[in-house]
Amino acid sequence: MEKQTITTKVETISPNTAMTYLKNAGKNRKLSEKKVQDYAKQMTDGEWVLNGEPIIFGKSGNLIDGQHRLRAVIYANARVQMLVVRGVNDEYFDSIDSGKSRSLQDVFSCKDIANSQLISSVVKKFYIMCNNPNACFFRDYSKATASRKKMLEIYHRHAQTFDFAAQFGANMYAKKRLASPANIGAIYAYLMIVKEHEQEKIEEFFWFLFGNKDYAIIPAYSASLEVRNRIISAALSGKKFEPKTLQNMFAIAWNSFIEVKEVKRLNVSNEEIIEFL
Repeated sequence: MEKQTITTKVETISPNTAMTYLKNAGKNRKLSEKKVQDYAKQMTDGEWVLNGEPIIFGKSGNLIDGQHRLRAVIYANARVQMLVVRGVNDEYFDSIDSGKSRSLQDVFSCKDIANSQLISSVVKKFYIMCNNPNACFFRDYSKATASRKKMLEIYHRHAQTFDFAAQFGANMYAKKRLASPANIGAIYAYLMIVKEHEQEKIEEFFWFLFGNKDYAIIPAYSASLEVRNRIISAALSGKKFEPKTLQNMFAIAWNSFIEVKEVKRLNVSNEEIIEFL
């Protein structure tokens, strides 16, 4: 393992110093003006304290963490003390600030992953489907307990599939708003990666469900047609299904499709989550 030389020092950060440091910001999470203003108010009100939270620079000299605090110094025109850490491996960006507000989308964006908001949501939902089958991934993000580093590893392992699944989900959503792009993408990725179904079969299912053609005479399409009709009917009447109900409806439709079973009546229970076969 490569030896790291990390240095720490308490520095007085002035607006000029902050501007110099920010020139090396490189890729970082999206700036939150509200957070900058909150920090700046603490500084102008004399409430800012040296609490050990560091400004972090990587081995490359790039600023890895601390852009909001540095911009607050400029905004408040203040001079405050901060702990500055240098020499951290730049690749460890995704593990920094784990207990705070850096989101998975922030990490994906800083890794130059296109469409980071949608793809990070697809990966989180995919993770829930794989690791907590009794959870409602149509709604519940709290079950995605893996670290952001782990989520990033999952994405890179199947990057092409996740990228395509996210775009496919967006395309289907544009046709009919039966489910969110992230939910569609997560199902697509799960059926491809975990269940190892053929891509053409998965897309056939979704194209029927989100398209305009009716194949009610084909048994495998019966549940999909019923799901589609129920969701559209509810939308027209201003009603919404509970996330668990909607998730189970999609599972029933897929399962009947892949098993070539006719469903004459769609009975959906909220007592338990139905697995996608």
